[in-house]
Amino acid sequence: MDNPSALEGKLRKLKQDTGIESYLTGFSGGIRYAPVIRYNKVHVYMYSEDIQEAVRYLEIKEVDSGANLVIFPLENDSYIKDCRVIAGDMVVSPLQVCLDSLQLKGRGEELAEAVLKKEIMG
Repeated sequence: MDNPSALEGKLRKLKQDTGIESYLTGFSGGIRYAPVIRYNKVHVYMYSEDIQEAVRYLEIKEVDSGANLVIFPLENDSYIKDCRVIAGDMVVSPLQVCLDSLQLKGRGEELAEAVLKKEIMG
């Protein structure tokens, strides 16, 4: 089981080797804007048609609980509108990070509030 940093590195390598884009969101996207929490789960958006190839490349498997990587299929490009490159990673907009983080258990609300204050209201 890889830690978040190792998984994020594998996602960068996935892009390098295959061209498959992933866009960080949730905890992993939010800390790029406001590093106020620790996290153990990577949240990414990926185009639906790329998910199976990414799963094979990353050598990951689907689990019912305890996942350390959550892939959200991109329903449309509005989720990645205004995405940014931060330290070499594609990250969804601060607004999308806030919306996604509010849905997360644990410290999602705290992260959303920090991103809102720093990046949106700032």
